[in-house]
Amino acid sequence: MPNRKKIANLVFILVFFFTFIGSCSKGLAFIRKKAIKGVFMLPQGELEENILKLDGEWEFYWQKLLEPNDFLENTYSFVYVDLPNSWCGYNFSGSGYATYRLQLKAEQSGRLALKLPRILTAYKLWINNDLIAFAGSVGQNRESMVPQYLPQVVFFEVMEGTNELVLQVSNYYHRSGGVLESILLGSEENILHLRYKNIALEFFLFGSLLLMSLYHLLLFFFRRKYYPPLYFGLFCLLIAVRTILVGEGFLISLLPSFNWELAHKIQTNAFYLAVPLVMMFFKTLFPHDINATICKITVIVGSVFAALVILTPARTYTLLNPFYQIFTMVMTFCLTYFLLKKIRRREKGFRLIFVGALFLLIINSFIFWQSKE
Repeated sequence: MPNRKKIANLVFILVFFFTFIGSCSKGLAFIRKKAIKGVFMLPQGELEENILKLDGEWEFYWQKLLEPNDFLENTYSFVYVDLPNSWCGYNFSGSGYATYRLQLKAEQSGRLALKLPRILTAYKLWINNDLIAFAGSVGQNRESMVPQYLPQVVFFEVMEGTNELVLQVSNYYHRSGGVLESILLGSEENILHLRYKNIALEFFLFGSLLLMSLYHLLLFFFRRKYYPPLYFGLFCLLIAVRTILVGEGFLISLLPSFNWELAHKIQTNAFYLAVPLVMMFFKTLFPHDINATICKITVIVGSVFAALVILTPARTYTLLNPFYQIFTMVMTFCLTYFLLKKIRRREKGFRLIFVGALFLLIINSFIFWQSKE
């Protein structure tokens, strides 16, 4: 009976969670359309109920910081690059600066909104000669630029005919530079709804994870010889902190002067340390089933990577991120194999543990995909 009550409570929490997500949804759809040769044709009448991704071919001017007036006076050499993508994918150095340009063709005028994602690592955006958004300070070297992670929403008047977007980006702090996520275009209402929905979801996750963290750390405080609550509590705490630093970057919006390097170290180490914490959680929960050597390797590798994050700048330790992502995939596979093997044995009470373990693996996978830069 106690197990059934626990399962019922868990089901209730999951139902509440997905109901909450569903209640935030307005049924918005993303229009699949791409820019061709630096020109994007706005579909007439479809932005009232949909959101457009400004993906596709943008003009790309490497090692040039151009403003709208520059295109009136001179012709500059450029290439087309597909967004979203790091400019490293086109054999350009991660460190450098560039200007992106896109022409929006509209059949009617109106007021629209842009949702700007993380752009590595500083930018300025003009629309029709008006500077409407910036993050950090764009510069031609490391000394003259200031990085900032600042997703934001901006509003502008679209004119009938040709509208020009000019985006300056510089990066000397991260291994990758450029626009790594889609720039979104839509009505003010739809873009704001999407932003507020994302913020609400992130706050819900932050609050839930923080409560779970405090609860399990208190459990460990009263039962200090039983370690699973300690590792689970620390895991939830790390992911809670990471949640408000990535995504919509709400903490950075509240504290825009928050040091970019420090924020990036915190959110990266939250990912690096989460993996050994998950492994230690399972090792202390099933001390005779989890291979001790695999557990030690996970802890050592996670600790070494975390130390490198502390001791080196972001442009150095981010080079190692792909290797840790591969390592995380291998460890996740090992744990999944172990859990499936336990289920096949139909051990008593393991189904409830499996649901909790599945939660851990889902969260771990979530931060894995968030860490792909």
